[in-house]
Order: sequence, then C-alpha cells, then structure tokens
Amino acid sequence: MPSRLTQILKLLTVLLITIFIVGGAVRLLATDPYLAFEYGKPSFPPDPFGYTQQERFDLASSNIHYVRAHLPSDSLSNQTLNGAPVYNPREVSHMVDVRAVFQAVLRVWQVAFILFLLLGFILWRNGERTALVSAIQSGGVVASGLVLSIALLALFSWQIWFDLFHRFFFEAGSWLF
Repeated sequence: MPSRLTQILKLLTVLLITIFIVGGAVRLLATDPYLAFEYGKPSFPPDPFGYTQQERFDLASSNIHYVRAHLPSDSLSNQTLNGAPVYNPREVSHMVDVRAVFQAVLRVWQVAFILFLLLGFILWRNGERTALVSAIQSGGVVASGLVLSIALLALFSWQIWFDLFHRFFFEAGSWLF
C-alpha cells in the first residue's frame, strides 16, 4: 500500500498534469500556425464586415502576439485599417485584460510543468514508478474529461459558456461591447 506521502504526491501530479495539458492546449491555440489552420479551412465563414481573409489573419495574428506579450502595449490602439482605427478604447481595454489573464495562465502552466518534473523526479527516485505512471494516466483522463465538458458546453450552449468564461476571468461588464 502506498504511503500517505506517495498518495499526496500522486494526487498533486494528477492536478499538475491536468493543468499542463489544458494550459498547453491554450498555448497551442494562441499561435500563428493554428490561426493559419483555422483561416485556411474551406468552411471558414466569410467576414460580415468585408475584411479579406488576409486582413482577418493579420488582425488575429496581431491580437495573438499582443496577448502573448510579443508586441508593445500600444500596438492594438495604433492599428488602423483603411485609415480607421481597428479597435475602440473599450476593446483595447478588454484586450489589456485578456493579455493579463493569458500571461497569468502561462505562468501557472510554467509552474505546473516545473512542479510536475519535480514531483515526477521524487516519485521516480523513491521507487514509486507505478504511482507516477498511474498519476500521469489519471491526469490525462481528468484533462480529457475537462476539455470534453468544456467543448460540449461550448458546442451546445455557446452563449452560456461564453458568458461563464468571461464572468470567471474578467471584471463584470468589461467585456460587453
């Protein structure tokens, strides 16, 4: 029977694996290759405002690079298209909030990865390889269940999911335009 410490380390590892997988997916979705994949789909809908696919990709890419902190803070407020500002001050303010949330998620993801390596090393060194493998498998199952639950909620109740997501991460009303 595993020791109490092994059980605690295993439980923490399951949690860290879940954070690592979900956070890794968030990081993956916030990349130019993912944008290119989505915008390259034949089923991708046309823009109701008349933007071309390239203009849409360029704007989305700028947003992603801004959120990932690859662009300066004023980059969104300085963007124009056909001589007009792309974002109004409220939209820029929301993107500042989005950047803060994304950066916090990124830091949590990095800490989870480091702690996972540390706990994995401890379990491995203490001969608890079976507990480590079991924790990794369980973390994968928990992460899959979480992602599936979120996906089903988004698929069948988009507005509810969207509202809950924004209420959880952002100040009330700051994301309503």
